[in-house]
Amino acid sequence: MNSLLQAVGIENPPAWLADSDLVLYAIFVAILWQYAGFYIIIYYAALKGVPEELVEAAKIDGANPIQIAYKIKVPLIASVIKVTIVLAIVGSLKYFDLIYVMTGGGPNGASEVIASYMYQHAFNNNNFGYGSAVAFFLLLITLIVTWLTRKLTASNDDVQY
Repeated sequence: MNSLLQAVGIENPPAWLADSDLVLYAIFVAILWQYAGFYIIIYYAALKGVPEELVEAAKIDGANPIQIAYKIKVPLIASVIKVTIVLAIVGSLKYFDLIYVMTGGGPNGASEVIASYMYQHAFNNNNFGYGSAVAFFLLLITLIVTWLTRKLTASNDDVQY
């Protein structure tokens, strides 16, 4: 990215992983790049499961592509959307590896997350009890957030076709 910025004339591009204001954005872009394909495949498979007869019937009834997307396809893949929301939220809570490799929690703890905090205390400081307590706290947070997400996205409307 810095080479591209220098090619267009910016002489001093930012230090993405060394600037505490930019480090989380740089990591977010890397994580987004890592998982975008996974979610694209999930949504692609879900959309392929939508019966073509329903889409054709909607077209015959005069629905435009936006109406077909939001009134036919989205309700039919709502359960997949709910699952991916839970996967994304839980995955973000326990994310560790890329952050540890890219920054180690730095600079000055700006990219520290609960999992890297737990690793730091358990393995770098040899404080395994505290690390285990943080890991258990992370488990509780993950369970609560998962439960809340499922409750907030719950619906009694089963779409049948």
